[in-house]
Amino acid sequence: DVEHLLGLGHTAVLRALVQCRHQVQRTSEYGYLLNRIWLDDYCIWLQQQPPRRVDRLCSALHAVALCKDDIGWPLDAYEALAAEDLDEGR
Repeated sequence: DVEHLLGLGHTAVLRALVQCRHQVQRTSEYGYLLNRIWLDDYCIWLQQQPPRRVDRLCSALHAVALCKDDIGWPLDAYEALAAEDLDEGR
């Protein structure tokens, strides 16, 4: 998902960050603070970068190959628990 978004370009990434800002602002009592801590700096940084940098970041991300074991979390166990919850909910 991130690679796809970066591939859409500089403007699409900024638009997605701004949409995240609005969502956090509307749905959280502390939305303003969360935005100040997490999203505002990314929005400012991205606007200062040339579009080529986002393109290079997308290319670098495309070259990375991750599998579940690389993450360091028990993702298979989490998936099994999620599947159990889905089965119980039916």
